[in-house]
Amino acid sequence: MQVRHAYGADAINFVADGQVLKGDGSGQTIAIVDAYHNSYLASELRLFDAKYHLPNPTINQVNLGSGQTNLGWAGEQALDAEWAHAMAPGATLDVVEAASDSTPDMMAAVDVARHLPGVSVVSMSWGDSELAMSWTYNEMSYDPIFTTPTGHTGVTFVAASGDDGTLLGANYPAASPNVVSVGGTTLKVNAHGTILSETAWNWSGGGNSSFEPEPSYQASVQHSGYRSTPDVSMEANPYPGVSVVVINPKKGTKRWEILGGTSLSAQLFGGLIAIVNQGRALAGSKSLDGPSQTLPALYSAPPSSYHDISMRINRYNAIKGYDPATGLGAPRAASLLAYLVNYTQVSKVVISSINPHITRTNMLDRAQLLQRRFLPPRNGSIRPQASRGQTEFQVNLSRVGKGRPAGSIELRVSPSPSKIPYGGFSPVRLQMDRQKRPSTTSRGLSAVHIRPTAPSYTPPQLQLPGIRDPRGDYPF
Repeated sequence: MQVRHAYGADAINFVADGQVLKGDGSGQTIAIVDAYHNSYLASELRLFDAKYHLPNPTINQVNLGSGQTNLGWAGEQALDAEWAHAMAPGATLDVVEAASDSTPDMMAAVDVARHLPGVSVVSMSWGDSELAMSWTYNEMSYDPIFTTPTGHTGVTFVAASGDDGTLLGANYPAASPNVVSVGGTTLKVNAHGTILSETAWNWSGGGNSSFEPEPSYQASVQHSGYRSTPDVSMEANPYPGVSVVVINPKKGTKRWEILGGTSLSAQLFGGLIAIVNQGRALAGSKSLDGPSQTLPALYSAPPSSYHDISMRINRYNAIKGYDPATGLGAPRAASLLAYLVNYTQVSKVVISSINPHITRTNMLDRAQLLQRRFLPPRNGSIRPQASRGQTEFQVNLSRVGKGRPAGSIELRVSPSPSKIPYGGFSPVRLQMDRQKRPSTTSRGLSAVHIRPTAPSYTPPQLQLPGIRDPRGDYPF
């Protein structure tokens, strides 16, 4: 297919045990979250595959109780499933159909999707303006949903950045720092799928979040203090668009339509991540965890991994390097996928002095996200605990630094009303356990720095049975 060829995905092969295997997402499962039931989805996929000479995928539909059908969402499901399959034709598709398109029902569907066996990508081609959503919901209370469940294979969450340009600001869930935000481009190719040009799409959503703090993985590209979207971009312009077959859920009539939008680009990128995880599985590595691996890796990948797009659109400039128009740019599969397949990361605790000032008063709703970045140092261990008003980390170190004795220290992380990045480094109070550690070594206030190195550790999970977000919106 032209789009797959344009990004170089059709040229990806893996060598395992002397065999050359096509990079097509085999062995991986993409969970697509949409609303309402589409009883014709499997039939649509068979028609699509026949036209484009693709293998019929294994597709599972998880209907979360909706007896309704909806033509608009039926078209969305068809686009999502057909083009995720086009990019990763060997992957299994799990389509989770929310009971309605309300925010609580959609988020409940994401929660179901991330727990499904074998899922390594959760794709969401929908969203709402943060500002509109804020009248009813606290978006940050939903952020913990976009994390890998305990004991589950790593999951990357992908979302469309929006199709309203920058008129309404950033969209959610694309603005979550746990989600890969995918913007849109205008891709022009010849009959063979060779790229003639790729520019920023005028209606691609993007911009800074109004609520989400700047994540540490964006520290090298922007300093706004807030999460910036998108992270990457791919084909989205509906002119010329892509072909999608849609069967009217009420009449049963078939129609080929030309569709586009960041709904398309999100599915294309989700397909690429499935291919990445196929390669990692063949190499004996675990699938990528979105917040702790995929997102940091996208920002640490070499410049050759992207087609850097430069062109002014709406109120943002698509400039050299990162920008809120197209993010890091459009992926070049050969380079980016090779980097992601081989990506490893480890975080370690480093103690250093900082300004003697405690910020933040409550961190319970961020306990899970922060704990995922407090990984065991090589010479010690870490045990998280949580209580209302603060998050505690009991760290056992065999050696803290030159001349310092072994012992245990207690870290009490207390966030302030101001924004704090996920990962990176966070102000904490370092309180020594004086029964095991001489008081003369006490440093008072210190910082815990999170620094990626190699080789890889598997992030531990934080479980808080029976503890709810202080706002009461989301149970851990």
